[in-house]
Amino acid sequence: MSNYLSLMGGFMKKYNLDEYQKKAIDVKDGAYLCIAGPGSGKTTVITHRVLSLINKGVSPDNILVITFTKKAAVSMEYRFKNMIGLDTCMPVTFGTFHSVFFKLIRMYTKINVDNLASDKERMNICFEILKKIGYLQKYDKDAINDALNMISVLKNDVKREGEQNGYEKNGMLAMVSSEYATKILCMYNACLKEKGLIDYEDILIIMREICVNNPDILEKIQEKYKYIMVDEFQDINELQMDIVNRIVSKYGNIFAVGDEDQAIYGFRGARSDIMLRFKEIYTDSTILNLKNNYRSDSSIIDTSNKLITNNKKRYKKEILGVSNIDGAFAVKMYLNANDEYAFIRNLIVNRKKGESIAILIRKNIDGVVISNYLDRLGIKHDFDMIGHTMYKTGILFEVMKDIKEAVRSNKLYNVDSRIIGKLKPPRALEYILNAKGYNLRAKTSVMVADGIDILREDSRKFKTINEWIDYSEGILSIGDEEKIRDVSLEPYPVILTMHASKGLEFDTVIIPMLNEGIIPNRRIVTNDDMEEERRLLYVAMTRAKHNLYITARKSEDGKSFEISRFYNEII
Repeated sequence: MSNYLSLMGGFMKKYNLDEYQKKAIDVKDGAYLCIAGPGSGKTTVITHRVLSLINKGVSPDNILVITFTKKAAVSMEYRFKNMIGLDTCMPVTFGTFHSVFFKLIRMYTKINVDNLASDKERMNICFEILKKIGYLQKYDKDAINDALNMISVLKNDVKREGEQNGYEKNGMLAMVSSEYATKILCMYNACLKEKGLIDYEDILIIMREICVNNPDILEKIQEKYKYIMVDEFQDINELQMDIVNRIVSKYGNIFAVGDEDQAIYGFRGARSDIMLRFKEIYTDSTILNLKNNYRSDSSIIDTSNKLITNNKKRYKKEILGVSNIDGAFAVKMYLNANDEYAFIRNLIVNRKKGESIAILIRKNIDGVVISNYLDRLGIKHDFDMIGHTMYKTGILFEVMKDIKEAVRSNKLYNVDSRIIGKLKPPRALEYILNAKGYNLRAKTSVMVADGIDILREDSRKFKTINEWIDYSEGILSIGDEEKIRDVSLEPYPVILTMHASKGLEFDTVIIPMLNEGIIPNRRIVTNDDMEEERRLLYVAMTRAKHNLYITARKSEDGKSFEISRFYNEII
């Protein structure tokens, strides 16, 4: 251990840590909430604090660092090992909730890897249930994923006293009754049990049951993990928090890092209010703030702060820019989509050598038109959603298969091939959607509805139905390896959803379509949902390092298009 006591001072100088980072790194015993805004160096703080704990005499194998994704866990462990020397053995545990808890479950129960249901098994089980209750007739990957997401949210829901439910009603949950959702959940659980399987959500449930019903085992886990650190704490749910709290309860050492202003996964069951209740959960806790933003220029920081302060459910915080450069920020209003896209084109064409550009959209369908526009101009860009993968699976694949059968084989039930072959692609599409019941399915599946929106947009690109079929067949003939690329390595602009942009940064960010119904989304109902939409826009804005451009249009398809309510909050 003594070999590492001299390292900390060197690392402090090497990484030029600021006073807020040093304060967070230096704390040891007790409960701490570290509020880490965009670009504040939270990963640096976590990895340095691990070393700081070891320097203070904590055994490495008593430290647990929990993340939400495998990628984050691997990256953080690598950065830590790179600090101390890759060949050095330091048994600190880095892992996701599921990987860490499944390892513990395997230690203390008879459950093993063979009991864990694969994605394919889960999909097939869910499909059989949906077919049995009359929700689906044919295998629909999108609808099944909708149902599995609903099941995940319901399984992870742990109600607090006085709460009706702890989750937000999004996706399929917002479209079916509570009784219907519960029925699907019960059938799914029964089927897993019959097959001797568990799913990823069951890992958390079983872990909690071990903690509640086996005090001896809980004490062993508490002795093993005396110091717990949780990354992206704003994304935690009640079940995860319940387990963490039970493990922490003996020694009280928890260091949670997050930013409630970047909580954008409510639809997955995340509960940002847990972060806001931290001092209620741990009454003797201390709140720390990483105030410096090392990513964005000052104009971007000022504008994004102006937006997010309109949220009520948040900590008041000060975010300071380190850069002495103002950067470029502009909100552009255009008469129509063509003018808006022309502006985006000019930014791309005139970009500097090596400049990274991201066009961030609310939903994938919002990027389809932009991608098509850039394609027509021969401007290379990355947008994996379009055709490359979507025509190979889910609703796009299913509908195009029906269209092909109707036009070329005359074998599609309930469809008059003599009619559909003479129709223009948009009208042929609507004929199939109505005849085969796709529009009805769209009423209970967000993913199906979004897929149909993409098909409607694509159908306008082709003069004849056969041209469209040829296009889709061309996509199917392309290997996935030719289209799936690492966004971080792209030499040309990328189109990403705002959700997918989380954790990334770009020299220039373009946010088009700041219009009502887009951002905020038209399905938003409650005040909490509206605050999450505002947080989503905030996350998108804070991906920008030097240039941020936000655009809106006054008309859509010849009709007036209302500007987003967020417009007045950022100008």
